[in-house]
Amino acid sequence: KIIYRHNPNDPLFLFLSFQAPHWPVQNPPGTEERHHHIEGKQRRKWCGLVSHVDDNIGKVIAALKAKNMWSNTFFIALSDNGGDIRTGA
Repeated sequence: KIIYRHNPNDPLFLFLSFQAPHWPVQNPPGTEERHHHIEGKQRRKWCGLVSHVDDNIGKVIAALKAKNMWSNTFFIALSDNGGDIRTGA
């Protein structure tokens, strides 16, 4: 909503922080099933969390493109060191 309401002629600073993929592993419906080809239920759950983040970053980029703001955007994506391999990450 922020992007769609924003005047594309004005600067915009947008900071979006995701909790995923972190413990506790709480997948949105359908995200784990997308990775049925990966062995291990817990590993599929972690992959589902990462896919969910990817999908939502894609929505942000699509909104920026729809508002003709993408070509004038500086996009930085950061992540931490990842999940604990003992939990399936």
